[in-house]
Amino acid sequence: MPPEHIVASDAAGSAGMLAVDISDPTLPRVMDAPAGGGSAFRVLADGDLVIVRDAYKIRILDGSTPALLPLGEWPDPAGLGVAAQDSLLILGGNDHLVILSIADPSAPTILSDTQMDINGMELGIAGNVLYDLRAAELVLVDISDPRHPVRRGVYSRDGDIFGFLAPADGYAIISSDFAGLEVVDTSDPARPVLAGTYQTLSAVVDVAVLDDYLVAATGSGLLVLRISFPYAHRR
Repeated sequence: MPPEHIVASDAAGSAGMLAVDISDPTLPRVMDAPAGGGSAFRVLADGDLVIVRDAYKIRILDGSTPALLPLGEWPDPAGLGVAAQDSLLILGGNDHLVILSIADPSAPTILSDTQMDINGMELGIAGNVLYDLRAAELVLVDISDPRHPVRRGVYSRDGDIFGFLAPADGYAIISSDFAGLEVVDTSDPARPVLAGTYQTLSAVVDVAVLDDYLVAATGSGLLVLRISFPYAHRR
């Protein structure tokens, strides 16, 4: 979607979405209510598409304008986890992984439907790797052939604390309420290893990677860290 626009939903998902104009970052402006409104428990962007998971389905919206006009949808009565990249839509959870092509958003097409140990609470994609974060581990799945996904490796975490995930090619950043930030080297998906940690002053409630910056939402405010990756492609 246009870089001067963002789409936001409330934490509970029940209040729907807002399109926000950030062309002047000092004066963000809420725009008219999107045509693709309704509940929104997860909102993702994939190019000019906005992917929204509500209580019963996945909605695919046109993100090239703030109106967010509906383009297509896919049923999701189980409330599976969702991730999207390069016209692939991935649904995971309940030991089930579904990969769809949304190259034609009006007619999503199943590429694979695989029984696999997938939690789905927090999914992310970078490059050819799908990341499935759960309380005590990070599971890596090779999706280089989306018709035949293969589980590659597992990074075991200390404790049993659920966190948030920011994937980048060759690395994954994990946040948790109390343990700060973990940077995991996933350049070999079969053998992910801890590359570094950063202890925050308060709980981390979300995390994202933008170019060379790591942005973390914490209990005491927004934390921005400069971080260098030896890989060029980031999400």
